[in-house]
Amino acid sequence: MTIQDLDGLVLESKYGELQYILKGPIVTNWSSGLPRQEPKEFVFQFDRYVCEIGEECRRMELTDEDKEYVVRQIERHLKDPDYRSDLWIHEPPKIDPPWPTYEGMHHNSIPGFAQQAGMVEEALLYEQRRPGGPRESVLRKLEELAETAPPVTEDDFAAV
Repeated sequence: MTIQDLDGLVLESKYGELQYILKGPIVTNWSSGLPRQEPKEFVFQFDRYVCEIGEECRRMELTDEDKEYVVRQIERHLKDPDYRSDLWIHEPPKIDPPWPTYEGMHHNSIPGFAQQAGMVEEALLYEQRRPGGPRESVLRKLEELAETAPPVTEDDFAAV
C-alpha cells in the first residue's frame, strides 16, 4: 500500500462510531516553557461503520510524511489478528447485471434493448459501476435515453 492508495481507501468497522487513533512522527511541543517531545496523533472518525481515509487525510491536511506513518500503521493493524476483527477494508457490494445476457451483448445494442425492456435506469446504474469500468459510448447513450424517458406515474405501479 502506498500514500496514493489512501485516497480511495475505505475502512469498515463493527463499531458504528469508532475513533481510530494512529501515532505519527515525534514533534516538540512547549509546555510551561519546557520542550516536550511526543508523537503526533491522527484521529480518524468512523461514521456509520465506515471511514473514508482519503477524506480524513484531506480534512486533517496531512503531509506526505504523516501519510507514510498512516499507511504503515494501517497495514500493520490489518495484519494483526487483534485488529482484524474490529476493522477491515470495505469492499463495495458486487452489482449484478440488469439482465442475464448483458455482458455478452454487443455494446451498441445495449441502449436499444434497455429502452425496449424498460430498464434504462437499471442499465445506466450497472454501466456506471461495471466491474470492467464504464464504456463511454454505452454510458452516453443510456444517459440520453434516461433524460428523454417519460416520468414514472402511479399507473406504472399497478397491482397484478
